Amino acid sequence: MKAFEFTTKIKKNKIDIPSKLQEEIAQSEDGAARVIILLEESPIRDEGALGQIVVEKFLDGYDEGDAIYDTYKIDE
Repeated sequence: MKAFEFTTKIKKNKIDIPSKLQEEIAQSEDGAARVIILLEESPIRDEGALGQIVVEKFLDGYDEGDAIYDTYKIDE
């Protein structure tokens, strides 16, 4: 399997394929392809909200049995 990388815009759910790559596709036996689409991520607008989500997810795994570690001190 060959791999090709290019950037493009998706318009009306269609991907424009560069003409050079179209030639490669035409030369393939059956034209079958595996497609992976990577989209740019939106920047996080509110990092405070992200921090809150992280804390909530962390505390979801907290059990009352873990309370023993809240006051645990290491002898030096």
